Amino acid sequence: MNMFQKRKQKMRKVGFVLLIVVLITILYGLNTGSLKIAPFDVIKTLLGQGTDIREMILFDYRLPRICITVLAGFGLGVAGAIFQGITRNPLADPGVLGIHAGAGVGLMIYMTYFTSLNTLPALTIPLFTFAGGIIAATLIMLFAYEKGKGLLPNRLLLVGIAIAAGFNAVTLYLSLQLAMSIGTRVNDERIKLLGLAVALSCASVAMTGGIGFIGLVAPHIARRLVGPAHEYLLPISGLVGVVILVLSDTIARSIFEPSAIPAGVIVSAIGAPYFLYLLFKAKKY
Repeated sequence: MNMFQKRKQKMRKVGFVLLIVVLITILYGLNTGSLKIAPFDVIKTLLGQGTDIREMILFDYRLPRICITVLAGFGLGVAGAIFQGITRNPLADPGVLGIHAGAGVGLMIYMTYFTSLNTLPALTIPLFTFAGGIIAATLIMLFAYEKGKGLLPNRLLLVGIAIAAGFNAVTLYLSLQLAMSIGTRVNDERIKLLGLAVALSCASVAMTGGIGFIGLVAPHIARRLVGPAHEYLLPISGLVGVVILVLSDTIARSIFEPSAIPAGVIVSAIGAPYFLYLLFKAKKY
């Protein structure tokens, strides 16, 4: 068995184990809440053999929330891996690069000035967040571009931080009113991946709001599991992101029952120490 086959086999094993962990995490999330439902009863209810009250709790409340959490976690994990690959910086994530801030501005503009479009929120909110993220990404690329050199990875990160600060200021103002290198065909693929990462980040913000650190932590954990090859890194980063966000959301709902705290608080409690660990590790070398 050659090196490529061994790596592929390892990827399949890691992917299978992570899928099992994801399913267990989802089952645990469906079981947790003000009214506990045993895992066996959860499975029976999902198969249409549960009581009316259990069906209402699962299908009207917990399952939609879990589905949104799974999609957002996967999107943020993949987006973080893409951004780290494009910028060649292990500390890059959609929040640091300003994509979350741009998407947040789009959401605030919608909530402030376009509430008359509330008849189709499932369509209009993602459109506004995506437009905000695209504007942020365009500004970042314009300022990070240098003639003859293309997009400079280090400048891309610094400009992203500056753009994020500016968009956060705009978001604050609106909320108060309300209440890489490019030049070859290979690098063209980077632009496509950047667009995909922006789309995933904006879609996640539209569903859950801006949740930081998943795009930072998930790719690092995935990289330790399957290595740096993006063929394997992207899907594993997504699965790790799902596990982190679903677990964080479940913990957030269970700590202060029957009340709940935002899942982003739990994610930050996990991600902030890891971020500091990465900074100290980088400083050491």
